[in-house]
Amino acid sequence: MFRDWIEYIRENRFAYLLAICFISSVIVPISFSQLPYVAGLGLLGFYQLNRSVGGGNAVVFVAFIVALLISSVVNWSFSLRLAVFVMVLIMSTGLLYSEDGYDMRVSLFSAILDLVFLVNIANIYAYFAGINYYNGKFIGFKDYFSGFTPHPMWLAVVAGVANLVNLHKMMSSENTARKMMLAVLILLTLFLQFTAGSRAGLISTAVGAMIYMKSYFQNVSKVVSGIFIGIFVIYMFLPILMSDASSFEEKTSTQDIDNNSRTELWSTRWQEFKSAPLFGIGFARGYVDGELVEGRLESGSGWLAVLSQTGIFAFICIVGILWGALRNFGDKYLPDKELFLGIFVFICVHSIFEGYLYTSFYMPCLLFWLLAGILHQAPLVDEIEFDEESELIADEKIEADIL
Repeated sequence: MFRDWIEYIRENRFAYLLAICFISSVIVPISFSQLPYVAGLGLLGFYQLNRSVGGGNAVVFVAFIVALLISSVVNWSFSLRLAVFVMVLIMSTGLLYSEDGYDMRVSLFSAILDLVFLVNIANIYAYFAGINYYNGKFIGFKDYFSGFTPHPMWLAVVAGVANLVNLHKMMSSENTARKMMLAVLILLTLFLQFTAGSRAGLISTAVGAMIYMKSYFQNVSKVVSGIFIGIFVIYMFLPILMSDASSFEEKTSTQDIDNNSRTELWSTRWQEFKSAPLFGIGFARGYVDGELVEGRLESGSGWLAVLSQTGIFAFICIVGILWGALRNFGDKYLPDKELFLGIFVFICVHSIFEGYLYTSFYMPCLLFWLLAGILHQAPLVDEIEFDEESELIADEKIEADIL
């Protein structure tokens, strides 16, 4: 088994190299993490440029980029963040389309998930070893735990994606001992999520897991049974999961639904959208204490950030991308497509509460757009069967001509 794993990595070494470049953006000990991130985009682009044949159902992505550029011209807002984000869209969504390029992006996504799985284990180790790279400048109070990531909210994203990977590995395994080990890993990762204090991360993980179960079982009774078993197990271990969840308890006890930590941010984003509904106020821009600033800021919601920064036209384009990604999903051919769908739903739900869809140098941003492009351009099973049948007929014809 170990030898097979090594052989798989060797065969996909370029995908793993790119994955290391991209995941560096969420790991504090890696200095100058923006450099490998941009280098990874460049390498991915070079790979696809040499193989690009165009096409690939990319019209909606082109329209999205045009909407971004129009918003930037209208607001006279140009920055390195915008340039890198456009690179993310071009390199990760298949605008440079080819079958080899598409396969590479699928391999890259799987490689990133493998590294997220390992980083999550490293964060669990960091907790018990007393290692904490939390950067307090983000919120200025409380010594929260973030493991090897700079902020608990970043830890929550990594842990949420990792737990869906853990769930998929557990469901796919036929080895009872391995299933039990992965079940323990799921509980330890949930412990990290409670410790990080991210209610949005927990809600999004739950929704993503339910969608995964629905897609995996294709049977309502099995899905309901699985959900009830999961709830029961979590309830049994809840005292342990909550044993170091001071930040989670603080948020729950001091903030009600009408006065939560994001209400003011959502209100600000909505006012920004109302002030410039067509093209927004500019990419990576927002008002902080009444002053317009540009750069990384706490938007409070990825979807509201799309509306406030780039307006309704860009938002309509993203809706089109989502529609293309999810339309006819059951008929699409993808390896581990239940996992891909679960993670896509996780990010979509999490983006209601956290704003990283436009965060150019951030791995979850790339993860979302990479997955959106893969799901949007995934071939249908009947198309593959048709191509295989056509090849078989062609081979038979050639053989007949030779005879």
